[in-house]
Amino acid sequence: MARRAGESAKWVDSLSKLEGPARRLIEEKLTAAEEESFGLKKRLAEVELALDAMKVEQLEAAWVAQALADFDAVWDALTATNRGRLLRALVGRVVVNEVTGRVDVHLVHSGEAAATRREEAVA
Repeated sequence: MARRAGESAKWVDSLSKLEGPARRLIEEKLTAAEEESFGLKKRLAEVELALDAMKVEQLEAAWVAQALADFDAVWDALTATNRGRLLRALVGRVVVNEVTGRVDVHLVHSGEAAATRREEAVA
C-alpha cells in the first residue's frame, strides 16, 4: 500500500505538467490506483477483524484446555444445573443405534456453542 501511495503521489505531481492524452492517461492510472488502494484497505480491515476473532478463539481455547486439564475438580464443583448447561454447551447431539448398541456423541463446534450460550441467556 505504501508503494502504491508513492506512485500515486508521483502521478499527482505529473498532472500539473501534462495536457491532453498524457494527462488523461495519468488521471486513469491515478483513479485505478485509488480504487486498488480502497480495495486493499477494505481487505486489510477484513483481515484485521478475522485476526481479532482468532485471538478471541485462542483465549477461549486456552480457557477450555485449562478447564479440561482440571475437569475432575471442575465437575465436582458444579451444581447439577451447571453440569447440565456444560453438557448442552459441549454436546450437539447424541445418536443411539438400538440395533447395534452404538452411541455416537457429536460435539458442538465453537460457533454453535456461542449460539447456544446466547439462546440460554435469552431463555
